[in-house]
Amino acid sequence: KRSFLGIKGNEAGENTNYDFANVGNPTRMALTRCLKSANQKIMDYIDERYFEDISLSTLSEHFGISRSYIARLFKNELHTTSSDHLNRVRVANACRLLCFSDMSIGEISEAVGFKNQYYFTRVFKKELGMTPSEYKKRNLMA
Repeated sequence: KRSFLGIKGNEAGENTNYDFANVGNPTRMALTRCLKSANQKIMDYIDERYFEDISLSTLSEHFGISRSYIARLFKNELHTTSSDHLNRVRVANACRLLCFSDMSIGEISEAVGFKNQYYFTRVFKKELGMTPSEYKKRNLMA
């Protein structure tokens, strides 16, 4: 059998309980665009200010959205946490500085927003599987 939309139903034991209630629903589509827009604005904010002290509270105050809502956005939409995302952005920028600057690892750690060089090294190793020193040596030889 085929439904009025031409979708095969129940010939091979398929679920025929399709939810078409929200297809084309302008309110739902606007909400989806709004969520994507909020996500993008938060991501842009982090990308532009990764070297600052950024927390859920900072994001909440800046965007006028609750901390729990921002945490849910990261978890449900991006499958990560805000702090993990911030650390990834910081490590990516640290890699660039390790390759293209004469800054020390301590200076780079501070420049990308880490308060503590030991924590920076730990996060860096967790993300890339090597320390900043090892990364720098490998990329200088390449």
